[in-house]
Amino acid sequence: MIYPKRLNSRNGELAIKIVEISVLTISIILLIINRIVTPNLYWSHLSIAGMVYALIAASYSIRNGRSIAGHVVVHSILASLITIYIDYRLGFIGWSLTIAVPIIIMVANATMFTITIFTYKHYGRNAANQLFTLLFSIIANIVIFQQMHSYSILAIIAMGISSVNFLLSIILCFRDLKEEVIKKFNI
Repeated sequence: MIYPKRLNSRNGELAIKIVEISVLTISIILLIINRIVTPNLYWSHLSIAGMVYALIAASYSIRNGRSIAGHVVVHSILASLITIYIDYRLGFIGWSLTIAVPIIIMVANATMFTITIFTYKHYGRNAANQLFTLLFSIIANIVIFQQMHSYSILAIIAMGISSVNFLLSIILCFRDLKEEVIKKFNI
């Protein structure tokens, strides 16, 4: 593998601190933008909640050496369905498909990439979960196009990030995946 078998706990803690500072900074910026642009619509709270979830998931995974990528996929799908439901209940039909779902996909990809780097033991499951996220983003793009009759830039970016994340996962874990396939299929 490209990265070492044992990660220094100090490096993991440093990575968590950097991500915490980044999330705090981005959250403050989003709150300021939300307050200036649309003070009556609290869209920044959903984004901040997503980033805090990603931070908690990645921190748990790094500190405990466990891969929770499968949970991230399921939670991403559920969060997408919840935002679509909220969108239709509020009457703002369209923002969930063009903004919320792509952002959820991007946050899920960032979380799973971090998990892949720090939990090398679960390379096969991580690659499979990233494949599911890629399929989810493709399906989201199809739904967006059918509902909106145009493409969302964020959805296209999310699909690109999902594709790159999946390819990086395969590249980082290629040797281990190859060995696992040879073991499983007696090649």
